[in-house]
Amino acid sequence: MAVASSRPEGYDRARPVQVLTLATLAQVAASAAQQGLIVLVVFFRVIDHLSLVAMGGVAASVTFGTMVGMIPSGAVVDRMGVARGAVVGCLGLVACLVGLYLATPAPVDVLVVLLAGVGAFAASMPVAGARAVLAAFPAAQRGMAMGIRQSGVTIGAALAAALLPTLALLWGLRDVILILAAPVAVFGAALARSVAALPSPAREVGRTADGAARARGGARTIALISIAGALLAAGQYDTLAYAITYLHASLGMRVALAGGVLAAAQVGGTLSRVGIGLLSDRLGIGRAHAVAGLAALGCVGLTLFSLVSSPTYALWLGLAFILGTGAIGWNALILTWAAENAASAQQATAIGVSGAAIFLGATVFPPVFGAVASATGSLPDAWRSVALLYVIATALCLLIARSAAGSGVPARRSAKPARAAGG
Repeated sequence: MAVASSRPEGYDRARPVQVLTLATLAQVAASAAQQGLIVLVVFFRVIDHLSLVAMGGVAASVTFGTMVGMIPSGAVVDRMGVARGAVVGCLGLVACLVGLYLATPAPVDVLVVLLAGVGAFAASMPVAGARAVLAAFPAAQRGMAMGIRQSGVTIGAALAAALLPTLALLWGLRDVILILAAPVAVFGAALARSVAALPSPAREVGRTADGAARARGGARTIALISIAGALLAAGQYDTLAYAITYLHASLGMRVALAGGVLAAAQVGGTLSRVGIGLLSDRLGIGRAHAVAGLAALGCVGLTLFSLVSSPTYALWLGLAFILGTGAIGWNALILTWAAENAASAQQATAIGVSGAAIFLGATVFPPVFGAVASATGSLPDAWRSVALLYVIATALCLLIARSAAGSGVPARRSAKPARAAGG
């Protein structure tokens, strides 16, 4: 008696755990290169005799390149397939890193172009990796899988911050740049090989909430999701840029201890990306409501961050963990939610659009935070302005959730397997 499976055709052949592992490792390698070069900008300043203004422009060129590269990366993956898209991105990223190795020390304009290229080609890894996860996992497991894959971003950034400055001092900047290219080439090629025969996600139109959402979703819904992602990026990147300064300058906390508080926020965000994805999958919570809940929690954390002045250090760690859970943990679900509202052949483009919006927010909002703090003379007021953005993001997510197309409810596992017709 035949039993119909809820998994996509070819699912077992795809070896989803292997795909997820390689997609995560490829993301770790790409993020270490992308964010690691920002960490190393201080070394470029010394070697290339950069002014502080030029140093800021050089650092911004990496995130600008990533923002610009997200949508083209999605189009390439949709048109050429995940494997070829991953190869194109991997080769481009390695070529830019090798070019940077050969050109250093370089004129500022050459440096900016090469770093922007690194950012642009690094954008292919989240797009290709996320699209691979969507293809390898059924709808009821994607939230958790995407959360695990997106943890590669924070892991890569953490490794870069912890290791690269010391390695650059020991071995020199040029050798470290070349070293960054090696894991990109290895894991990018391995990811491309593992997804070469991967099937497209099953079309579940009319049979599951996920399929119905994808069928009725469209450009308007994805645009609204992307706007929500851009707003939420304010909390994540403002925390990254200003938390240590706020704790040290305004509250008198030692820099090392303030760094520990920021690390607690990153841990909360990393665990949240996996945990909320799992809850969304297992409990059938819509992606919209899950992201709205995280945005609301982030709003609470940001508000408390601006109000609390002198708790014990342990309480600051707990507060930062809560803040990170809401203000950093939303990223994976936003990408999943956007992709699930696109047709199968356009899911990578949807990921690219939402990713570009997130990096736009990451580029725009930190300077806005600084401007608000300068205009009001108060860092707490700047934190509260970010909390207001999270109120808007929460309301926007709930507005999208009112329509079936935006609800993004993952498919639940049936208690009893469906039997094939005629079985």
